[in-house]
Amino acid sequence: MYQTLSKFKVLFIIATIILTCNVSETSTKNLQLRGLKRSNNRIIQSYLRLHDKFRRKLCPGGTEEKFNRLRKSFVREGYWIPLLPNGSFDSLTIRQYLPEVGRKIKWINKQLTLVKIKKHFKRELKALRRLKEKLNELLDFKKEFYKSNKDKGVTLAKSSKKMARFRHSFLRFTRSITFLWGYDFPVDHLNLRKQFEESKIKRDLQGKKKTNQIFFYRKIVEDGTSLRGKRSDHLLRTTLNTVFLSINKKQTIISENLRYDLDFLLSRTERILKKGTPELITRLTSWVKKVKRMHKFYQELLLNKKNSTSDRIEKQVSTAYALKSYVISKQAKAYKFWLKQSKLMQAIFTIETILFNEVGTLDGRGGVERRDIAQIVINRKGIDEYSQLDRNSELFKKVFLKTPLRNDNKSKWIDILFKTGEFSFTYYFIPGVVRTFCPDMTRRGRRLRRENLSIAVKGLKRPSQEFQAVRYFSRSAMVGRIDMAQIWDDFVSVPQKPGVRLRDTKKLSRSYKTGNYRFLYSFDGRRGKKYDVIQIRNREYIKERGQHRFFRHRSPHKFRYFKNVKIYK
Repeated sequence: MYQTLSKFKVLFIIATIILTCNVSETSTKNLQLRGLKRSNNRIIQSYLRLHDKFRRKLCPGGTEEKFNRLRKSFVREGYWIPLLPNGSFDSLTIRQYLPEVGRKIKWINKQLTLVKIKKHFKRELKALRRLKEKLNELLDFKKEFYKSNKDKGVTLAKSSKKMARFRHSFLRFTRSITFLWGYDFPVDHLNLRKQFEESKIKRDLQGKKKTNQIFFYRKIVEDGTSLRGKRSDHLLRTTLNTVFLSINKKQTIISENLRYDLDFLLSRTERILKKGTPELITRLTSWVKKVKRMHKFYQELLLNKKNSTSDRIEKQVSTAYALKSYVISKQAKAYKFWLKQSKLMQAIFTIETILFNEVGTLDGRGGVERRDIAQIVINRKGIDEYSQLDRNSELFKKVFLKTPLRNDNKSKWIDILFKTGEFSFTYYFIPGVVRTFCPDMTRRGRRLRRENLSIAVKGLKRPSQEFQAVRYFSRSAMVGRIDMAQIWDDFVSVPQKPGVRLRDTKKLSRSYKTGNYRFLYSFDGRRGKKYDVIQIRNREYIKERGQHRFFRHRSPHKFRYFKNVKIYK
């Protein structure tokens, strides 16, 4: 083979192989994981034997059932009661915002009256279809700007005029569907989240009061209708707030975030309007009853009727305490179990548990998002901020009550999983927390675990030196579709990457060549490559510019990754 290559090419290939091996060996060595040189299958089999012991010890029969009973009792108490640092009732917060709940009841009743006098939504549906057409026209100008050789200035001017007309039409349409607004429209959910994040880290009296006030107001405005067996529409109503605020900011070329939110908003609104007035009347009637019950509860809490305020607080605190104590005790046992195992086994348990609960089957068999999140866990191992439990946390005190001094380096992998505030599924009141001590042993669960174990072991053996992300979030799942990047000042977004390359692309190529696709946006890849994100038959794909290569789309709205600029300069 070497005879067909020049001497320099042979040397280059050999040097590349040596360098790759050295990088891999160095990376593995830095992780300090003994036993990692064994075959992947042997490592996984060793872990599964250990995992079976863990399951039998931590999750005997009735464990999940007990957790579900305790959580049901906690949720049944329903209404949140604001408390001060000393455990006393924060009545001032309720007094300040209870009138807002009363105004919300009046507002919902007004929307209910508006819907009742309507026979149909034909006019609104017609306006909505026109908006969809105008949105596609905006995307055509975006395509022209990024892909054609036409004068960019002329394209921007045309797009800017079209954007202004679209804005006018959208605002007029929004005023015609007030029954789909959220209360106190338009609400700036991003600003509320920012205020909440800033106040909750303050543990003094004033900080706690501020946190209570913001949280209670958020409970009032981050709300929507819901019916048994049907999804809540709170995401639609909160997204409408964000789109309204976003569309009023000047844009010449429509942004991808706005396009994504508009597609969701128009599609979901169309679905609701097509169902007609009966379901909407049922939803609004149910909503006003729910808010009236809320108003009555807090009113009685202040007036001290029926049950004393202290009794209600005690009951809520007791159900929360029972659930929290049970979860913490189970997590402490899980922590101690894995602390006795090798670092390799700790690392695998942490990675596969996070992948199972944070991603699940969302990214399919390719596992591209899970591979990146596995690397994030590996990156966090070397950063104390992510890999050391807070010594004031209840879990730390439970685990190390009798041994306050510990070897922090020995428990870093487990600390990554149980670090407070990093993974929402580890909170005691979240249903998924049960999976930290009671693994899913269904057929689906076992299959997914096998995939995750393979990803974990491969990631530990060959950690990436390029992917430096330490955080991520899913904008599509956020209330109001807010962009956390605007809050995380010390973080910058990691460039987007294409997904798995597609092999059978004849139909895609045909649609692309005939222009039968929607252009969404472009992004720059590695080594100067450029990619276009397109939509064909309502599915997104990535097309490498200048090449006949198509890839699966990795949506930045579902997983977006960030690196810390203070750590990685």
